[in-house]
Amino acid sequence: MKKWCLNNLGLKILSLCLAAMLWLFVNAELNSKYKFERKPVDHIKISILRQGQKVIIGDYDVSLEPEFVDLIVEGPKDNIEILISENIIAFVDITNIKEAGNYFLPVKVILPNYLRLAFKAPDCKVKVVSRQSQE
Repeated sequence: MKKWCLNNLGLKILSLCLAAMLWLFVNAELNSKYKFERKPVDHIKISILRQGQKVIIGDYDVSLEPEFVDLIVEGPKDNIEILISENIIAFVDITNIKEAGNYFLPVKVILPNYLRLAFKAPDCKVKVVSRQSQE
């Protein structure tokens, strides 16, 4: 038994070291791949959503303040690295607005898969003005 353990001892130690190094490398690679990272995404244009019937008829002008929103998105490193601002949709839903006035509505955000919103700017001011009152 002693002879079997000491036979090719140098090769056994070398193979044990190589196995340990391979395990450390693979483990580090997996941890970095699935690690969540954060990325700021600036200047996303806010759209206006009107579902179903036209709630605001053509006699009204709708303006947003601000028109752009800054976000912080987090997710797996691979997905964060390929994220571009064109893949993010930010919108304000004005479905329930039926008359002129100022409204503070939340900005809703749609992100690509495997990403989540870590921070968004506060509500957006929606100003609905009758075109007749502007003239």
